[in-house]
Amino acid sequence: MTHYRRVLLSFDRAPLSEFERRLAINDYGADFVTDATRRQYWFAYPGLVRTAVEMHFGEDAVPSKCED
Repeated sequence: MTHYRRVLLSFDRAPLSEFERRLAINDYGADFVTDATRRQYWFAYPGLVRTAVEMHFGEDAVPSKCED
C-alpha cells in the first residue's frame, strides 16, 4: 500500500459527487457524512486496501458481490 499512498489519500480526500453524497446520507445519515467530508476522510482502512489491490493487480483481482 505504501507504493500507492499518495494516490489513495487523494482518492480519500476527493469531494463526493452530489449523487454519492445523497446516497451516503441515505445510508449513514447526514451527521456522519458532514463529519467525514469536513475531516476529509471517507474510506475505512479495508476500503483503502481494496483500492490498492485493484490498482496493483487490476479490478479482476478483487471479487465483487455480483460474482457467483
